[in-house]
Amino acid sequence: MNVARCEFADTTRSRLRELADDAVKLVRDVLEDPHAAAAIRLKAALSVLQSVGEVAEYPGDATMIEKWRQDAARRRIMARLGMHFR
Repeated sequence: MNVARCEFADTTRSRLRELADDAVKLVRDVLEDPHAAAAIRLKAALSVLQSVGEVAEYPGDATMIEKWRQDAARRRIMARLGMHFR
């Protein structure tokens, strides 16, 4: 029974590795698509950073993403006015 589980796990890992190239391409396509929603591109970017260990954890809820978008908009407006936003 244990041998069967190990074989199943090996087969599953092998199949997932086969899908990895397609998954990376899809994430790249989303990141590079100027028509994709900003929240979707942000989630894709954060997923990449998290997978390579650059971001330990990120909030995935819409409220936090919207707050980031609003902060970015405020920064752009204040930068145009020569002010700084914290």
